[in-house]
Amino acid sequence: MANISIFAMHTAYLLGFKRIADVRGVSSITKLFENNMSRCGLYLQIRPNNELYIGQTANLPARHERHLAHGVVVNELAFMPIQPKLLNEKEKELIAKAERLGLPLNNLALRSDTKQTKPVFSELFPEDWVKQWLMPSAPESDAFRQIYSSMHSGLRHQLDLTRAHPVWPQILPVARQVVSALIPKPTLSAGYFWSADAYTKRLNEPFLPLIRLHASSHTILQLGVYHDIPHIAWGQLTWPAMKVEISNDEILAYQKEMPYVKVESTNSGWLFSTSASLIPQVAERLQTPLRESLFALFKEPLLKKGNQALEYLLTHPK
Repeated sequence: MANISIFAMHTAYLLGFKRIADVRGVSSITKLFENNMSRCGLYLQIRPNNELYIGQTANLPARHERHLAHGVVVNELAFMPIQPKLLNEKEKELIAKAERLGLPLNNLALRSDTKQTKPVFSELFPEDWVKQWLMPSAPESDAFRQIYSSMHSGLRHQLDLTRAHPVWPQILPVARQVVSALIPKPTLSAGYFWSADAYTKRLNEPFLPLIRLHASSHTILQLGVYHDIPHIAWGQLTWPAMKVEISNDEILAYQKEMPYVKVESTNSGWLFSTSASLIPQVAERLQTPLRESLFALFKEPLLKKGNQALEYLLTHPK
């Protein structure tokens, strides 16, 4: 798992592949099929420049060797066992799904009809609807609107840009769930035991954080997007290196239980990176040790209020 790219892990997860391997420099993949695992099914190749190819085969090791013989370069390979009679149907469904997700697919022969006229965005989403979605209207008596109106213009601008990002609808409910899992009684602790900030684009960073939650000087949660997969929300949850001790074996056990979560050791603790949709599961599983670690940070004098309007959105789910 260590050499598999974030793009490959997430793409495999989106398309339903539960088995993926780094095959760079590997000519034979027979060892991947121990324990009498079926070799018939669908495969996903992640090629250089994150180009994807979906195919079907009755014998994946033999098919992989034929690809290599024709000069195809494969970085990562994912596989999904499928009954032979269902291969054609499932392959077409998977290719269509990849196209709907906007993935960089290179299946020219089996692609769905690309000559069909695509609908115009303005016809599906009129301008007034887009404006309403980007900045929902609300009466001035609404608590959020009052906080928002009283904010510093710079913070308000940051929040506006963050809420206008396409992955905002994915990120907000995830952030609410994580706050509920990590901070007891969040409506009472908002503004006292944590701070929250919204960020704008930083083009020099591979990961664009849209929401960050802080405890003291530690960044506990980041939700945003990667440059190579900007249409899907990703999250990074930090386990602070505080007084709670945990062994490497325990961390590896967590990683085995959560195969689509990338676990890294950093100077400030453990960093869990995965699709934003899976972050609540990670937070729930690590809830007790995370809270024990955060408790020491909550008592630090450096805690400060962050973006108050964002705090309200995170702690007052509608």
